[in-house]
Order: sequence, then structure tokens, then C-alpha cells
Amino acid sequence: MISYEIYKMIHLFMIISFFSIFALQCWSNSGTKKQKIFSHIASLLILVSGMGLLARLGIRHMEPWPLWAKVKASLWVFLAFGGPVVLKKLPQFKKQWIYIMWLTFIVISYFAIYKPI
Repeated sequence: MISYEIYKMIHLFMIISFFSIFALQCWSNSGTKKQKIFSHIASLLILVSGMGLLARLGIRHMEPWPLWAKVKASLWVFLAFGGPVVLKKLPQFKKQWIYIMWLTFIVISYFAIYKPI
């Protein structure tokens, strides 16, 4: 069984990797196929490790999630699906998207640390 600390390390490392790779794609004009694949893998591992963290917090399968977890998950889905759409379909908004991503990351971090609702 994987411990809470290991899940948290994987979660944080993948978040850092996701934002680094995605920022690189936004600031450069060429996003390589390897970068795209790695950002998708990082997104998946963020989800998997996040589910492991929820399980270690005592939230069992088929139980309703607390509102802070729902907000956090929905914002991550927004980032994970919105990013590639902006890169491919709306390249003129790449620079602005980075700032939207960072603001969303701040909100997600607040919900993860303080669990206000």
C-alpha cells in the first residue's frame, strides 16, 4: 500500500512537471510531440495521485466528495482540457492562458491546503 507521503510527492512533482512543460509550450512557438505526450501523462498522474490522496484522507470509494475536492478536480479538468485547446485552436491567446493557469493554480492550492468548504 502506498503511503500518503508518496502520493503527495508524486502529485506535487507531476504538478510542477505539468506547469513547466505547458509553460514551455506556450512561450515557445513549437510544442514537440514529446512535450504534448508528457503533459498528458503528467495530467493523468496528477489525477491518479490525487485519488490516492483522497483515499488516504479517508474518503472511500462511492462516498460523496467534499466540496473542496469537487472544486479542485473540476478546475484541474479545466486546465487539463483547456490548455491543449488554447494551444491548438486559439494560439493567439497562449500568453494570456499562462496567466489564467497560474491564477487557477493559486485557487486550487488554496482549496488543497485550507479545505475551506
